[in-house]
Amino acid sequence: MDPTEPTLAAMSAAAEQARAANHAAYDAPGDPPALYARVGALYDLLVKTRQLTQVLGTAATKAAAHPERMYADDGSNPSNRAARAAMFLLESAQSIDTVITVVNEAWSELSHLGVKP
Repeated sequence: MDPTEPTLAAMSAAAEQARAANHAAYDAPGDPPALYARVGALYDLLVKTRQLTQVLGTAATKAAAHPERMYADDGSNPSNRAARAAMFLLESAQSIDTVITVVNEAWSELSHLGVKP
């Protein structure tokens, strides 16, 4: 696959940014307003990740409809493989929905905290 393909390049850059955020989080301020802002950014990232997962699931569904364009290296039905991939991706999007809900709850809890003067 061409690493300069726009979707792949953007996803690779996003993964690298997530890695950088993980490292930066170790030394990030622990005060509630800063934590609130970071959890809000995580919420936004998860929403966008869910959307991307849905888009990739839809693409896999479209691929399944055109088995003449692909083959499976193990001799299995390529359309079935693509359809299963679509199912797993769409199921993943539903799982991300659950994570989004829980992170939103954490974000909401943090919204009530401040730093004493």
